[in-house]
Amino acid sequence: MNGKLVCDIDFQEKKIKLSDLEQTVQNSLLTPLPLNPQFNDNIIEFVDDDDNIIYALGFDGKLKSTSNESGKLVLKNLEEDYSENQILLLNNVLTMLTKTYTKKQFAFREDVRLESLYYNQRDKKDICYISEISSNSNITGTLYHPITSQKYLYSAGNIVQMGNSYPTNLFAHSNHVTGVDFTCSFTIDFLINANEFEIFCYGNSGKARIKLGNLVIDEFETPAGGNLFFKKYQFNGGKANRKITIQTSDNFKFGGIKISDNSSLSKPISTRKKAVFMSDSFGEPAGVKAWNSFVQVFSDITGIECWASGLGGTGYINPGQNGRTNFQTRVDTDVIPYSFDYIFLAGGLNDTGDAYSAANFRNAVENTINKIKNAKPNAEIVIIGNWFPRAFENAKWDEYQYILSDIASQNNLLFIDTKDIFEGIGYIGHEQIDAIGNGNTNIYVGNPNYEDSTHPSTEGQIFLGKTLAKKFISKKIQKIL
Repeated sequence: MNGKLVCDIDFQEKKIKLSDLEQTVQNSLLTPLPLNPQFNDNIIEFVDDDDNIIYALGFDGKLKSTSNESGKLVLKNLEEDYSENQILLLNNVLTMLTKTYTKKQFAFREDVRLESLYYNQRDKKDICYISEISSNSNITGTLYHPITSQKYLYSAGNIVQMGNSYPTNLFAHSNHVTGVDFTCSFTIDFLINANEFEIFCYGNSGKARIKLGNLVIDEFETPAGGNLFFKKYQFNGGKANRKITIQTSDNFKFGGIKISDNSSLSKPISTRKKAVFMSDSFGEPAGVKAWNSFVQVFSDITGIECWASGLGGTGYINPGQNGRTNFQTRVDTDVIPYSFDYIFLAGGLNDTGDAYSAANFRNAVENTINKIKNAKPNAEIVIIGNWFPRAFENAKWDEYQYILSDIASQNNLLFIDTKDIFEGIGYIGHEQIDAIGNGNTNIYVGNPNYEDSTHPSTEGQIFLGKTLAKKFISKKIQKIL
């Protein structure tokens, strides 16, 4: 995607203090920019190993020099005395804003997901051997750290023991979505000082993605059938300190980590803010691996730990089927028992059927918000508009969007408009030149696993997550300027 961002933050005229911006938005909201800066006039170009430009940032000349420290790009301003963290924060804010302002122009190009750019070059060369999944352990040694060893930083879900008897008592999974156990995802982070490690997992067709630092090194799926399996990773760089992340999908069951003798494993420290996204099948996410969901992409960009409370067919009123519950009921089970800094409400499309009226919808939304405000007075509620998967005219879609915006305004809540995210009336399977296929919906809408014209594809989920993150950050900045 090519585009242009402009920003009206003029430090000569407005003298906005980055310390104020930093205090309000906080570094935990924003991630570092990628590596490998190269200069072309006033444009910093970020390139891959083959010198392909994948990200570009232009600036007005006041930001003169760069240094690459600890894998983070730091822009140094020669005219103002800003801290390194403040420059990082400013740089991220400027590149994430999507609103068009009136002064300094910033070029913006983003062809790939940001997360894939953050790797350290050492990490890329570090992996030597990744085994096939095996029913036997391939590590010599006895250092096995079970799920209860306090060595793991669990996030993005409520992690519980899978069962009470062998072998299910050896495994952890997430059950935070109203007790529904099918696609709940979660993340495991740990630090190791070792030259190899092995993941212990349960065979139930669960999926996992493995990251070394910020570099994705593997994805795998466990066989079905309930057997026990191991997956080994060995490093070319020998024994050293490394951070490992396991992102899960499709109800992956984590059984702990095994390492060689004379190695160690420890728990990272996290100070990230925490959020829950209450949503429908878009947030489940239907037909897409959890690490490609809009919730996870939003988390990757903002740095907020995000839990996905997504259940297909549900809304503020609609409870869906098969024991699922609507947003009003899920506040009691998916929000109140936990501690969240942000609560995102993203639904309404499933409430547009003939069985529900606009008055019913307004009442349900207000009831949901009041329950949250009463139970979690310190949490910030953010209302996301109902989804517009296609540009078909639907009077209720527009009416419900207005209701959500109006309620957000009355309650002084952030509202993120969604009507302009997906454009056109196409969907996957219709070419751009087709009379009934146009706009970005030809790429982003129509999940192949469902063969429909509603659910986002993997590319659509990633695009949705990026867009919501930019809109959210823009709203946060507007609120303090």
